[in-house]
Amino acid sequence: MREYIHRRDLWLIGGILALALVLLLWPKGAGERVRLTFGGETRDYPLAESKTLELAWEDGSLTVRIEDGAVWVERSDCPDQVCVRTGRITQAGETIVCLPAEMALEILPGEESDGQVDAVAG
Repeated sequence: MREYIHRRDLWLIGGILALALVLLLWPKGAGERVRLTFGGETRDYPLAESKTLELAWEDGSLTVRIEDGAVWVERSDCPDQVCVRTGRITQAGETIVCLPAEMALEILPGEESDGQVDAVAG
């Protein structure tokens, strides 16, 4: 018994592919803050201010730059250089991680949230 792809199957496949493409290209929005996690500490910095951070760990050091609404690892002593090759990140949700340095950078959206609920619906 032969099975054929029907016209409605093609429409379904096309619709799913179109939806996937829209979700992939949907703008995430520019971030306003960057969260740096390093050495067991977490600090937030505004992306609007230019800053150079020198971070040192047991086996080396790295340089993080914040400038023009972007953040990137400018230089690192880690062997694989994945953090440097990641390049500039600007969108909320994007991250840079350097495993040898145990460092992470994450772009956060503008509104700060401390995890508390502002109101209770009844």
